[in-house]
Amino acid sequence: MKKVIYDKVFVLDVEEIDNPKMDSMLMCGSNNWDFYFVDNIDDDSCLDVLENVVCCEFDTKKEFDNYIQNEDIIDYSLEHAKPMVLAYV
Repeated sequence: MKKVIYDKVFVLDVEEIDNPKMDSMLMCGSNNWDFYFVDNIDDDSCLDVLENVVCCEFDTKKEFDNYIQNEDIIDYSLEHAKPMVLAYV
């Protein structure tokens, strides 16, 4: 499992996302379909700012399943090459 901690993660409205913003996309959530970005977004498309967040990327679906059963998570993604989870640190 790969873990990266972010001081801030920005949640954007899907209708406001443009190509320049896509370069900083961390993940698209499968739970609520929010889009999470790591670069500072200073416009009206920012819905929320999450602080002290860890992003976990799993090598296997089993490892992902075990993690989400034992942790309080913000969102998860099965839309990327490897399963991912966002959780508070």
